[in-house]
Amino acid sequence: MRARTGLWRYRILPTMAAVLLILIAPPLISGTAEGDVAAGLLITEVSPFSQYEGISLTNGSDSAVSLNGFTLTDGEGTLTFTAPLSLASDERLTLVKNAGGDWFSSRDGTMLFTAEGIEKKGSFILADAGDDVALYRGDVLLDTVCYRNGSVATGWSGAPVALGSGQYLVRTGQTDTDTAADWLATKPGWTRLVYGGPGAYEAAVTPFAFPESAGIPIYRTLEEARTSVDISLYLLTCPNIATLLCDLAGRGVAVRVLLEGAPLGMDISTELRLMRSLTDAGGEVRLINPPTAETSRFTYLHTKYAVIDGSAVVITSENWTSSNLGYGTGNRGWGAVITGSEYATVMAAIFANDWSTEFGDVQPLDRVYPGLQAYGGTLSYTPPAEYETVTFTAGVTPIVSPDCSWDALETLTAGTGTRLYAEQLDLGSSYADLPAGTPVAWLQAAAQRGADVRLILDSGGDERAALVNLINTTTAVKAIALDGGNDFAAVHNKGIIADGNVWVGSVNWTATSFHANREAAVLITAPAVAEFWQELFLKDWGVNIHTVEEDGLQLTVGRSGNTVVLRAVGPVDTDYEWSFGDGRIRTTAYPAVAFTVSGPGEYTATVRLVGTDLTAAVGYTVEAGTPPWRNWLPYAVSAALTGLGALVGFRRESNLNSRGR
Repeated sequence: MRARTGLWRYRILPTMAAVLLILIAPPLISGTAEGDVAAGLLITEVSPFSQYEGISLTNGSDSAVSLNGFTLTDGEGTLTFTAPLSLASDERLTLVKNAGGDWFSSRDGTMLFTAEGIEKKGSFILADAGDDVALYRGDVLLDTVCYRNGSVATGWSGAPVALGSGQYLVRTGQTDTDTAADWLATKPGWTRLVYGGPGAYEAAVTPFAFPESAGIPIYRTLEEARTSVDISLYLLTCPNIATLLCDLAGRGVAVRVLLEGAPLGMDISTELRLMRSLTDAGGEVRLINPPTAETSRFTYLHTKYAVIDGSAVVITSENWTSSNLGYGTGNRGWGAVITGSEYATVMAAIFANDWSTEFGDVQPLDRVYPGLQAYGGTLSYTPPAEYETVTFTAGVTPIVSPDCSWDALETLTAGTGTRLYAEQLDLGSSYADLPAGTPVAWLQAAAQRGADVRLILDSGGDERAALVNLINTTTAVKAIALDGGNDFAAVHNKGIIADGNVWVGSVNWTATSFHANREAAVLITAPAVAEFWQELFLKDWGVNIHTVEEDGLQLTVGRSGNTVVLRAVGPVDTDYEWSFGDGRIRTTAYPAVAFTVSGPGEYTATVRLVGTDLTAAVGYTVEAGTPPWRNWLPYAVSAALTGLGALVGFRRESNLNSRGR
């Protein structure tokens, strides 16, 4: 409708003692002509729900503007300013239906719909189900917004703005396009971090992986803390890391830990006792979403990061459990230590916002569990072994849910041209059917552009296998379901490699994780860092149906007397049909088989990957005069192969309950 000129201001502003990240003010309008000044007045907030119904106007020009003669209308009623109320440059005025103790109407700069100087006609009600609101000066339409199922108003383009229950709208666009792109749906206590694209800040980045690192970079970074440690985690159950935090608090470091108060399906009794020991040592612990919470900003606090001394950030895909931190077989995951004051400042502001008790969902540990006993075991810190790391200079961009993770992933995948690798725990139920406009569809678009696109999911039973099959048969994305075997407990990663960018953090590919949880991730931009994680990804990728299709099925033969061992180079989670060349056929669930040939001669053995047309053949010769004892060899080999398969299966089942989301 109108192009806006001028610069936008990026600020960190307090709202109700919380910190809102990068709240974007209305555009500045140059010039002082009356028409230009009027054009700077925009609708900047719409809050339709009854608990805080209201609407805000902000003067985005560089001169004061008199509101006399301006009118707001929802098509059924009007609010018209009849007094020369002046609004200074960059000043906001919020009009509310009711005065009360809610956050929206109790702010400075609010007026009732029925206040003196405002003429109210008809039924001006911001409907919960959806509405359209327009701002006029006389007969001139200046601004409009349409949300939920509101009818598309004059001057509005495209679909209405999506708005969840209990949310409100905030203007964020850099220009006034009169489309949904100008608006952000948010809630009280949510931050407003806007995805800034690759390389927003420069930092030193030290990448590492689980379980190889055993979390040693986390220990080392915490050991170096001098003034403060702020930790935001879904789970913290490792006694050794809790002991280190107690030691830090004991020597005067300000240690604050924010934990999810009700992690899904988890027994947190040990965690709570460890945290009581930390508070006894002088640290502070708060729980978000505890059983006593009055409300909830986020479905779960699912973050895994720490800010150290206001200058370094540790961020991971993994919870701080004993198995991930050196006391067991941890999950496959990624992490990074990022040193840079600009990035750390953003993450510290996120923490401060979430730490606040103002919204009724965060409470101190001792208030939730007043009779809680300290940890009963020995708390004596054991420094970990040395672990070699490499540090790179890189660009880093913060990403958080529910603010911008969805937009960031869509933008990142859309800009990928050569390589797009993703390693994820799972796809949420909302995305499992591969609908348009969701992560796998974005991967498919990159594959259609010619990018090498691969997806690793954790091996999770028949449903996961069916999902992988659906991806492989309906898209150009190459997908596998991976069992870590002896290398790691589960694929718990949430990592992405997109050309020279790497995404590390806690964001699962589920609707809740993108849109309702508090999550934290970082986009690291540096080709060398991407190569670091690509090597790990390709190691996990290993030999699978895709590599066999590309390279062909390979078959080798080993023989001792009339005992023959056939080995195929292929995936271990697929059935193989073997023809020994003497008329016998056998099927195995492992790419190797041993057997005895009844007599000497020339033979040709074949193998077929069941469910495919992939086959291979190899010839072998059995000579006369084989000693009888060698007839036992195939049974021993077969027993060993069968035992290996059973061991892998048993170990997999034993780890299913230890993965943590």
